[in-house]
Amino acid sequence: HAWARPASGGPIEVIGAIEEPGPLPYAPGITLSTVIRLAGGPTEMANRRIVVTRGGQRFRSGRRICPA
Repeated sequence: HAWARPASGGPIEVIGAIEEPGPLPYAPGITLSTVIRLAGGPTEMANRRIVVTRGGQRFRSGRRICPA
């Protein structure tokens, strides 16, 4: 899985099966697709499901990551 965790307007933390995990700067209107692209996309081992964590709650996106 790849996760993107926003920190109350601070950086977005992207973790999981992503090429370049770590913090990304938050920008108003940034999309999940953009966050995944900026983080280098999914690794070969990624299962392509997207999980978003907000306020300690996990949400599965209905979208899947397409291989690059």
